[in-house]
Amino acid sequence: MTECEEVSGMLKPGTSIKPILNEDDIPHLVKSTFGLDVISFTKLNAYDDLNFCIKVGKTSTNKNIPSPADEGYVFKVMNSMDSQLLELLTGQNEFMLHLNSKNYCCSLPLRTTDNQYLPFIQLPADPNHNAVRSHVARLLSFVPGRTLHSVALTPELCRETGRYLASMHHDLQDFHNKAIATRCFIWMMSQTLEVRKFIHAVTDEAKLTLVQTALSAWETKVLPHLKELPKVILITAAFHFSCRNSHSGCIDFGDVSVSCYVFDLAILVMSLLTMKNEEWVAACAISGYCSKRPLSELEWDVIYECVCARLCTSLTMGAYSISQDPGNEYLLTSAKQGWTVLASLLRASKPHTLDSWRPQTRS
Repeated sequence: MTECEEVSGMLKPGTSIKPILNEDDIPHLVKSTFGLDVISFTKLNAYDDLNFCIKVGKTSTNKNIPSPADEGYVFKVMNSMDSQLLELLTGQNEFMLHLNSKNYCCSLPLRTTDNQYLPFIQLPADPNHNAVRSHVARLLSFVPGRTLHSVALTPELCRETGRYLASMHHDLQDFHNKAIATRCFIWMMSQTLEVRKFIHAVTDEAKLTLVQTALSAWETKVLPHLKELPKVILITAAFHFSCRNSHSGCIDFGDVSVSCYVFDLAILVMSLLTMKNEEWVAACAISGYCSKRPLSELEWDVIYECVCARLCTSLTMGAYSISQDPGNEYLLTSAKQGWTVLASLLRASKPHTLDSWRPQTRS
């Protein structure tokens, strides 16, 4: 067992970790924990947690929130696995505060009426027989704007996302956290081969062949170089941007971990391609990134396999998660375009793809 497995564990097939909550209880939970009066709430997309955008009244019994924000807040109930990892969740809070200190627009954690960032709330008995009945609740500031998925991609917007990611990578070099550094979970690209434990959820033979081909390529081309690729504490979900008044921000910190720079860029490229499957989309994002942080030849040599492998993780875990939570349409987000993107990348071949991605980085 590796050190990171001891700290955070790995999701195992058949394990259900998502909390079960009667949404009628949300106003009481928020009032009793954070001292705010919920006027309305909307369920937000999520894989394993429960997320709600809540609107609150103007009064507060929480000295830490003397003037409630008009735009509201994000109320999160953490899954049963992460609820056991208080040091990691504290590290995520420190990560958000660090980015905010560097003038990045991002969500910020808020304290309870008794001055806690990570309170436990008691939920009813779980029909899935999860071991944890208490779940961590969090209240985060709400970042107004629109996600990349909801806007039309342009060459300049794609370049901006690349520049933004590279600047963030630079500003994270002085951030350190032991719990994050030892974290290990299925969505980390260093753990790509763990996805093989879940490929039974991909029932279409043609799609299964795509996954197996891409995973084998990652194993051959990327795995031997993991120790050589430069690393830093990264978001590893860099595509969650919120734009308002021409400013960019990041709103999802659940996957923060130590990872390779090129892995984070590959995740951004993959996400953009699932929004618009055009070669210029990837080329512009990489161009913007390289204008701030040029890729090494080794990073260029593995980025193609990394994009394909991340598609495999998203598609396979999406298929598995939908089998566990059939009513969650968000789990199909990557699948709507992802299989087409993966097939087109593998069909086009690596040399052709890299030729289409490289030119604009030299302009």
